[in-house]
Amino acid sequence: MAQTSTPVIKTANSIQDECAMESLSGDDEQFYASIQPRLKKLVKQPKSETIEAILKYSKSL
Repeated sequence: MAQTSTPVIKTANSIQDECAMESLSGDDEQFYASIQPRLKKLVKQPKSETIEAILKYSKSL
């Protein structure tokens, strides 16, 4: 039987999080960890209709 795998794709957010964590001091890292759940709630995923409208508008320019 052939084995298949799903590639791990890093998103811009995960790459940004990794870079941010590397440059933090201990206190800053603790602060970031404490506010990270609230920051994640602020992330918006636009509806497909919104994306389509933006693409349609950008193509009309």
